[in-house]
Amino acid sequence: MDFLGTSVSSQTTAASVGEVGKLRHDPFAMLPFCGYNMADYFAHWLEIGKLSSADKLPRIYSVNWFRQNEKGEIIWPGFGENMRVLKWISKEHPEPITQLKQLSVISKRGSPRYVRANYFKRKNCKNFFPLNPADWKKEIADLRNYFTLFENKLPKGIQEELSNLEKRFEESASQ
Repeated sequence: MDFLGTSVSSQTTAASVGEVGKLRHDPFAMLPFCGYNMADYFAHWLEIGKLSSADKLPRIYSVNWFRQNEKGEIIWPGFGENMRVLKWISKEHPEPITQLKQLSVISKRGSPRYVRANYFKRKNCKNFFPLNPADWKKEIADLRNYFTLFENKLPKGIQEELSNLEKRFEESASQ
């Protein structure tokens, strides 16, 4: 569990408090169910990670299956099509940190015709990959606010990672 794991967002469900379907920072949708401070959970997994070398730990990937186009429609077909991305992660592209920049590296062989026709069109593909600076600025502010839930129990390394992310963002924005 590292910064990426602690910053995961999930949509709220009927089992959680608040508006259903709202995206919020909630690693693995556990906040409503954890009987103790999640910062202790984060610290536990950081300690477990120290017991092994990085090459023996599982890789963590962040995938947004629910990215929407300008009309608010989910642009990834989902279901069995998710296996194409998982195959790319596990076999074809084993580097631990990367960004998929073009859909052509994902195999479309075997996709049902409606999927090829509707989801792999050039107009949809352009929406899979953008990194919008305004979105990241908002995300950093949202994370800062989210981490206040854990008060002084948040592991120091997680707060440092957020500060480093913000610093890298500011540096890249000024270039």
